[in-house]
Amino acid sequence: ELLDAIAGEAAPRLPSFSGQALANTAWAFATASHAVPALFSGIEAEVVARLRAEGGVAPEAAFKPQELSNLAWAFATAGHEAPELLDAIAGEAAPRLPSFSGQALANTAWAFATASHAVPALFSGIEAEVVARLRAEGGVAPEAAFKPQELSNLAWAFATAGHEA
Repeated sequence: ELLDAIAGEAAPRLPSFSGQALANTAWAFATASHAVPALFSGIEAEVVARLRAEGGVAPEAAFKPQELSNLAWAFATAGHEAPELLDAIAGEAAPRLPSFSGQALANTAWAFATASHAVPALFSGIEAEVVARLRAEGGVAPEAAFKPQELSNLAWAFATAGHEA
């Protein structure tokens, strides 16, 4: 009942949500396995509009790498088909992959594979970034390194997506 009440209140106010609030809302409903298609459709529309805005959006409305990853993860986890959203996330994420944490890279790949949404350029970019980090002389910063679960998720995502790696 609480999540339905929150969804009803949040949906018309999504344009006033920060990028983080949009990602957190999608993440929370997906994590709770509480499907509210109208809310997910509203989040999708708002995120796509911001990512495709000419000249960008205000900094507080923009999306950090973790938020892009969490959005993709939430939609894939919820099983809410959103090809336009995933295409917009891929377009925004691809040039920014060096700023993604190891977890964000793994979660993004996992989400696109889970959603069966092929974006070869994104997978190629993730592959290049992961290989560069794994082969870096002297290692990489701790936040850029990969935990065992992230390596496993990356392997699973690439195998599932059928991306030649």
